Amino acid sequence: MAHVHASIYPRHNTDCEKLFQSVAWTILLRVIAPIAAFHTSIVAIAEVVRLTIYFRVQRRLTRASLPLDSIRSAELFIVTIEAPMMLFIGIILILGQYGPNMLPYAFHRVSFFLFTGISVVTTLIVALL
Repeated sequence: MAHVHASIYPRHNTDCEKLFQSVAWTILLRVIAPIAAFHTSIVAIAEVVRLTIYFRVQRRLTRASLPLDSIRSAELFIVTIEAPMMLFIGIILILGQYGPNMLPYAFHRVSFFLFTGISVVTTLIVALL
């Protein structure tokens, strides 16, 4: 004779799942956040161009081979990293980083750890100034 076991569990709460798949969540993380990331990338590219021109002018005025302004050098390094990373973050957000994924889960997981690592590097550079 077969033994039958019955278990009573609380009702499955789907509020978080509903929010995760809602239109508001999609608009926030697939439209507004990528627009902000693309805007930040454009601003960072403009800053790279401005700092490159600044260093060229300084090099001509001082006739030095390397710029001696360490804060501006660090700023150039950070925005040079930031420009492509924010472009990449915008693309990943459009493809569903914090929502229903359009790419394989492993790709989204690697990109999350990549973002975390780059933010640690740029924060460390700013902290050392």
